[in-house]
Amino acid sequence: MIELPPQLKYYYDKSLESFQHGHFVYAIEMSKAVIKQIPTYSPAYKLLYQSAQNLRKAKTRNIFSSFLSHLKVFYYKLSSFLHSITKNTDQAQWNYVQGLMEQPNDRQLLKGWLQLAMKEGWLDIAIIAAEALCEVSAKQVENYLLLSNLYLKKGVADNAKSVIQKGLFNLPAEPQLTRRLKEIEAERTMRRGDWGKT
Repeated sequence: MIELPPQLKYYYDKSLESFQHGHFVYAIEMSKAVIKQIPTYSPAYKLLYQSAQNLRKAKTRNIFSSFLSHLKVFYYKLSSFLHSITKNTDQAQWNYVQGLMEQPNDRQLLKGWLQLAMKEGWLDIAIIAAEALCEVSAKQVENYLLLSNLYLKKGVADNAKSVIQKGLFNLPAEPQLTRRLKEIEAERTMRRGDWGKT
């Protein structure tokens, strides 16, 4: 994990404190201040996304504001795509996040953000995006499989197993998830050398 310099640590701590007290707008602003300086600091992205989700739930939108929000999201999607083509990955990521602040459950934005993070090797950020996809698309098997693989790549087998179990809760007896759970349990058993248990 990246160690923040004192000023940015102050911003992040204030963001976390604001989030915990329900001051989501301030939490977003403080998280943005961190991300602008360190574009791959994953805890700030997670806090930013969670704050945006809570803020959206608290807002009452009329027809005009909803239309404006969709227009902004279209712009951010297009801008992210163009920045990705020109290899301006930090700006592409920032545009995805800007779009998600408008519409945190937009599947296209989440998928684009996830694909960018995976392409650039930003594992922790990819996990955040994949976690969000599992929440907004709870019936999509591939989301659980992908998130599980990301956790295994990070070396956190317990989290990988929990993701598959969550998938099986939402999709009982799903064959791919059932098979993946057995594979994870078998691999963990082999690593422990505990051949008699699963």
